[in-house]
Amino acid sequence: MPLSTTCVRNVGAVVGVPTECCERLGTTLHACCLLVRHADILVSDACSQAGTGLAHGVDAATIMNTNLQGPRRVTEAFLPLLDPSGRVVNVGSGAGGGYVKKAPPEIQRQLCVTPESWAQIEGIAVQMLGSPSDTNSGYGLSKACLAAYTMLCAQQMPNITFSCSERAIASKAPVSL
Repeated sequence: MPLSTTCVRNVGAVVGVPTECCERLGTTLHACCLLVRHADILVSDACSQAGTGLAHGVDAATIMNTNLQGPRRVTEAFLPLLDPSGRVVNVGSGAGGGYVKKAPPEIQRQLCVTPESWAQIEGIAVQMLGSPSDTNSGYGLSKACLAAYTMLCAQQMPNITFSCSERAIASKAPVSL
């Protein structure tokens, strides 16, 4: 099962809120936000991978949904709880840059500058999913689009620091729900 985990540092603690856990409890992501109340940093680590995901029956559309739509939903849900000068970290992958290198020149241009809108990012995702340059079942494409989404958020909300890292963030802090 793909897992989109949100970790929010709250008064020195790290709280992990797996979105699938919220769904299993019969609640929504917004209800999970009630567990937090305030956040300084939001880390969205969607982890549906091409190799392991497909091996477990996860299709390319699900990978795209988890890796691109998941962080967007998580960011929008937790944004009202984020400190006005807070930070959002979306966990990307080097596969995003690898995808951009193989993409057609027009798509490369669009993914390497701040997009004009979410609709532009979504259009690229729909157009390119399953195309000849999508050689790893949507994974690299989803991470390239996630980087573009992060740039868009940074432009739209300049007081919040947005970044897209290539690797998961390691922490020894306790995690609880």
